[in-house]
Amino acid sequence: FVPQEYWSIEGQFKTKTNEEFSAELTHVKGDKLDITCEADAVAIQKDIADHTATVTSVKKSKRSRKPAPPFTTSTLQQDGVRKLNFGAKRTMMIAQHLYEGLEIGSYGHVGLITYMRTDSTRISEIALNEARNYIEENFGKEYLPEKPYIYAAGKSSQDAHEAVRPTNIALSPATVEEYLSKEQLKLYKLIWQRFLGCQILPASYDVMSVTIKGDKYLAKATGSQLKFAGFTAVYNDSDNKKEKDVILPDLQ
Repeated sequence: FVPQEYWSIEGQFKTKTNEEFSAELTHVKGDKLDITCEADAVAIQKDIADHTATVTSVKKSKRSRKPAPPFTTSTLQQDGVRKLNFGAKRTMMIAQHLYEGLEIGSYGHVGLITYMRTDSTRISEIALNEARNYIEENFGKEYLPEKPYIYAAGKSSQDAHEAVRPTNIALSPATVEEYLSKEQLKLYKLIWQRFLGCQILPASYDVMSVTIKGDKYLAKATGSQLKFAGFTAVYNDSDNKKEKDVILPDLQ
């Protein structure tokens, strides 16, 4: 692996009505932008600064994003690292405590999650019905798909145990918070949210893609606005900045 230096250029544009937005430079003289040193980047920056630009295309579309399946052991470990900064061993140790159970007030000793060593995304019918009832009561029918989402197991899956999920969806993170350590609560919340989210309708976005041309330069901007939260009202599985609302002016 040989590291390769590269530079990108983002322009701040202003409409005639003083609405500002940013767009990334993608092409110079019809060729895809490939800047490998600071000198070239600065030269383009100086040259492009005084140009006026024209919006040459505006495309509007809709996009939806489906929820992720419930956790298996491997995906739980991945999100433990990605979202909580827990190593795989630490994630499994905390999950073991949640599985073995804790004293939860008037509930007594409760095992909070199903067995955490599994390669299956299967969910029992009882758990599906509990999740659907919880969604309808707490979010409304508009968040509920007509039928439960069934996630297919991979070809290599032994399917001996269910997916990693809460044993009782009614035990929300807020309900058990005072009985769990900070680390236990973080992991339980992740498992609880992922499971509930996997039974909620997709999120939908309005997307606008804009191409801007100025002399020999071409820039592109993409805006997206969340129109229906869907499963992201519970669990957002993306760390991608593009999933955040980027609202462009109503360009023509």
